[in-house]
Amino acid sequence: MIQKKKLLIAAESFAPRKDGVAVFLKETINRLKDTFDITVLAPAYEGYKDDDPKVKIIRLSVSKKQWGDYKPAKWRFKKIKNAVKNTDLIWVNGLFTIGLPTIYFGSKYNKKIFSWLHHIEWELVPDSLKVKGVKKKFLGHAVKTVVRKAYDKCTTLMAPSRETATKLKHVGVTVPKAIIKAGVDTEHYKPAKNKELIRKKLRLPAKTFIIGYCGRVGAEKNLRTLVKAFQIFNSENPDARLLIVGDGPDKIKEPLKQKNVKITGFVEDPAPYYQAMDAYVLPSLTETTSLTTLEAMSTGLPVIVTPSGLIKEYVKNRINGLLFPKRSWEVLLSHLNRVYKNKDFAETLGRNARQSMIEEFSWDSTAMKIEHILKSK
Repeated sequence: MIQKKKLLIAAESFAPRKDGVAVFLKETINRLKDTFDITVLAPAYEGYKDDDPKVKIIRLSVSKKQWGDYKPAKWRFKKIKNAVKNTDLIWVNGLFTIGLPTIYFGSKYNKKIFSWLHHIEWELVPDSLKVKGVKKKFLGHAVKTVVRKAYDKCTTLMAPSRETATKLKHVGVTVPKAIIKAGVDTEHYKPAKNKELIRKKLRLPAKTFIIGYCGRVGAEKNLRTLVKAFQIFNSENPDARLLIVGDGPDKIKEPLKQKNVKITGFVEDPAPYYQAMDAYVLPSLTETTSLTTLEAMSTGLPVIVTPSGLIKEYVKNRINGLLFPKRSWEVLLSHLNRVYKNKDFAETLGRNARQSMIEEFSWDSTAMKIEHILKSK
C-alpha cells in the first residue's frame, strides 16, 4: 500500500466562518482528503466542530483584536513549527498570523510550499482598515514588501486569474504561477422551483422585488454604494427590498440599516436566500474570484457587479451580467432600473449566467488541478 503524502494546509479563515476562503477550503479538502494525509492549521472560531476522521485540525486560539470584520488567530509559533516539521508539503491560504510563520518555518526546513491567492493583500488590508491618503499608500507599500518576501519562498503560487498573477509579477514576485479557477456547486446553487414558497419559508415578502448581496459585511465590500443606490431606487419603486445576507462589525452594519433594508446576520446555507432574490449586486472594491458572484450566477440571477479581479473575465457585460465602476452608485442605479423594468432582459442575463457557470466552473476540476500541482513538484 502506497503511503499518502502529508499535506499541511495553513488557513487564515476556516469553518465555522462562512466566507469565500472557508467555502473554498471546504470544497477542495473534501476532494483531496483521499489523496493526501491532511492536517489543517486554522483559527479556533467559536462554535467549531471538527468531526471528519480523515482530516486533522490544529486549532489556534483567536485574538481579541479585530481587523475590520475579521479576528485573526494568535501568533503560535511553536505549534506551527511542529506541524511544519511533521509534514511533506505545505499549502498556504492567506498571509497573516498563520500563513506567514508557516512559510517561514517551511522555508527553514526545506519544505515544498504552495500558496493560493485569495486576496491581493496590499489592496485588501488598507480598504479593510479604511485607511486613506498617505497612510493608505504607506501601508500598501509595507504590505507589498511583506507579500513579496513571503511568496518568493514558495515553490508555486496558484492564482485564480491572469490579472492576479500579473499583479504579483509587477511587485517583484518571481516564483512560478499556475492559473486555476475556483468552482461552484451548480447542483446546490440552482434556480428556485417556487420562489414564493422559498420566500415564505424565509419570512420574506412574496410580491416584492428583492435586490440581494451575500458575503462579509466588510469595509472593502463597499456596501454603502449599494445602499445609496437602493435608497433612490426604492423611493421610485416602493415595492423593492434590499437583502444583505451576512454579518460584520456593528460600526459597518449600522449605517446600512435603512428603510426596507434587511441584514440577516450569519446564515449556514445561503442558497435559499439567493433563490429568493430577483437581482444580485456586488459593489466590492477588491476581489480575486468572488465565490458569491459565482453562486448567484449559478442560481440564475442577473448579477450587477464591479469589474474586480477575475469577475471581469467571467461576467460578460450585457450578456450574462452587468458591470459598473467601483463606487458609482449612479451606474448601479441605472442597471437596477433596467433589470427591474425589463423582465425579459433580466431573465436572459440569468439564464446565460447559469449556463456559463455550468460550462466553465467546477469544484472537481479545481481540486484536480490543485492535486496535480501539489504532486508535480
